Amino acid sequence: IFSLGIVFYEMLTGKRPFGGDNPTLVLSSIVKDTPRPLAEIKPAMPRRLERLVHRCLEKNPADRYQSAIDLRHDLEETQSDDASVAATSSRMSTSGGRRGIAIAWGLGVLIVAAGAASIWPSVSRGGIGSETVLRLQNAIQLTSALTVEDYPTWSHDGQRLAYEATEFGFQSIVNADIWVAQLGGGEPVNLTAGSLSNDRRPSWSPDERHIAFLSNRDGDWGVYLVAAIGGSPRKVLALPGFDSTSWSAPQWSKDGTTLFVMTHEANRNVVVVLTLESLQATRVMLPEHSSPRTWDLAVRADGSRFAYVEAGGGNPEISRLWTVSASGDQPVPLSDGLTNIWSPTWSSNGRKVFYVSNRGGSKDLWQQAVDTDGTPIGEPLSVTQGGLGITSAVFTEDGTKLAYARGGRVSNVWRVPIPVDDRPAVWGDALRVTSDHAYIEFVDVSPDGKRLAVSSDRRGNQDLWILPSTGGEMTPLTNSPTPDWNPRWSPDGNEIAFYAYRSGNRDLWVVPSSGGPARQLTSGPGFDWFPNWSPDGGEIAFQTQTPATVAIVSATGGEPRVLTGGAQPAWSPDGQWLVFIEDGRLFRVAKDGRARSLLPTPHRPNSPRVSRDGQAIYFAVNQGPSENHGIWRLSLRDGTTTRLTQLQGRRGVLGYNFSFDARYLYFTWHENESDIWVTDVATDDRR
Repeated sequence: IFSLGIVFYEMLTGKRPFGGDNPTLVLSSIVKDTPRPLAEIKPAMPRRLERLVHRCLEKNPADRYQSAIDLRHDLEETQSDDASVAATSSRMSTSGGRRGIAIAWGLGVLIVAAGAASIWPSVSRGGIGSETVLRLQNAIQLTSALTVEDYPTWSHDGQRLAYEATEFGFQSIVNADIWVAQLGGGEPVNLTAGSLSNDRRPSWSPDERHIAFLSNRDGDWGVYLVAAIGGSPRKVLALPGFDSTSWSAPQWSKDGTTLFVMTHEANRNVVVVLTLESLQATRVMLPEHSSPRTWDLAVRADGSRFAYVEAGGGNPEISRLWTVSASGDQPVPLSDGLTNIWSPTWSSNGRKVFYVSNRGGSKDLWQQAVDTDGTPIGEPLSVTQGGLGITSAVFTEDGTKLAYARGGRVSNVWRVPIPVDDRPAVWGDALRVTSDHAYIEFVDVSPDGKRLAVSSDRRGNQDLWILPSTGGEMTPLTNSPTPDWNPRWSPDGNEIAFYAYRSGNRDLWVVPSSGGPARQLTSGPGFDWFPNWSPDGGEIAFQTQTPATVAIVSATGGEPRVLTGGAQPAWSPDGQWLVFIEDGRLFRVAKDGRARSLLPTPHRPNSPRVSRDGQAIYFAVNQGPSENHGIWRLSLRDGTTTRLTQLQGRRGVLGYNFSFDARYLYFTWHENESDIWVTDVATDDRR
């Protein structure tokens, strides 16, 4: 929408809305400058058209048109309102008539441009003459339940979809079931109702008779089959030691005789090949990668090659797509590992791999042509554009329909007054600070309490943003193609520490809070995160992995020193000691690493912060029984714990990150949302 606004502005005025002698100055102008009103350049410009173009160019994405279809409608109404332009032009002078005709012509061109944007064109980035890939049209929403519906799988005839519907707690599934929906209408059917287990990642058999899925219904994870018309599930494969960092739907062979299942055994990523008639299993060891886990297995139709995603853990911000032969030999990368990729799937002829990625700045569907040995051919091409928010996608076998889950993680910032009596803060005390349809993962309040720094994926991946602590317009602080997370203000408010993936590794960085280039602080091989400034601003404590260790580095850089084993460090106000988490328990340690002691808490703590007077520890509880979730305070005077928030009766869960000033607690509230959509697929290229 913003880019269209720039094109519209220049088409109508002959001038650029943002100027500069080099790309840096142009970007600075985009961030800081307001374009000159169109009517000042072209006095005959209709006011409604001027407002329309300037709405496209709003700094805050929430203030722009939210879809190209809405923009097209307003353009058409503007054209209708100004239909008199052509008639009026005949009564104007020759020069005036030319202006009127030009405006009418320009409106028609703008409508065509907006209409083209609204049908999700898919061309390569090569420009005019590039290959048209796919057109998605006639999108309909298939599900709308309050649960999170995701991971659709088609029946062979393309008339039914199985999918996973889940209820989420904090970073965990409360309950999950396998459902089936008919494209022609009717109510979806729960195939695994009546069990309190988690039934996940369905996969439809080629003969349409069965659906394979993962479940922990007998206490341990395994692969189960259930009849597509319902019935009692049957376990066909045990998965000892299976965990959620190996999620991948079972994959069927084309003849339906074999299942391919990705898991993690003996510290190796493995594909189990299960013959269903004999239930005999063989194992293919996947190559070792720099990240410990692989998931999202996709098997080429002829069974000769696997595609999968490699990343560090659950809900990653960075991942990499690979293919490897079914024998597990040398893998071939299909991405550079600097963006996030998930949900790969092969075309029916095995010549393309489709996947979902934020590589273009938003969550969209991409395709990569591949050779028979998995080697990429050319550059990846975008199938959808504009940020559909896709979380998973799958084509019918004939490629004429696409099912996708649309939604994802949504998290916003709230604040409540710090309780001064024994009553914890409840939702009635809360003020919603942000209202984004995005995922805000971390929040930190400035030393003067006037501003918040957050990390948000509102532009596709996590960047740092600044906003007033009472709410209002969010201003971008960073704009890196790779994620920036976890902002923490320096004591004087002039700088913000964060961790980022800019170097190809998670390292600490520091950026001026007023904006400007960031400087790298650490460069070790471990994952560095959770920075926390010392009160004098001279040092930064942080967590590095693996294993989890608390280290301290000078704020000007240099070699870090290891303090102790542990995670999520936080300084005391006098700078003499720190608190941290280890094995789910809260500890205190002197700044020289001595005098380490346990601080008992009745619940598993997270994200500890020391109070301003140094007499208490604030911490979040978001694991274990939900009735204990909230922000708590541990008194260092008498060892008692006090509940500060009791946020119940609202869909969602408390985030693990929070901040506070003299008056308020600031926290994130996470909601997962996703529905299944179906769209027709047209293409000019059936290769």
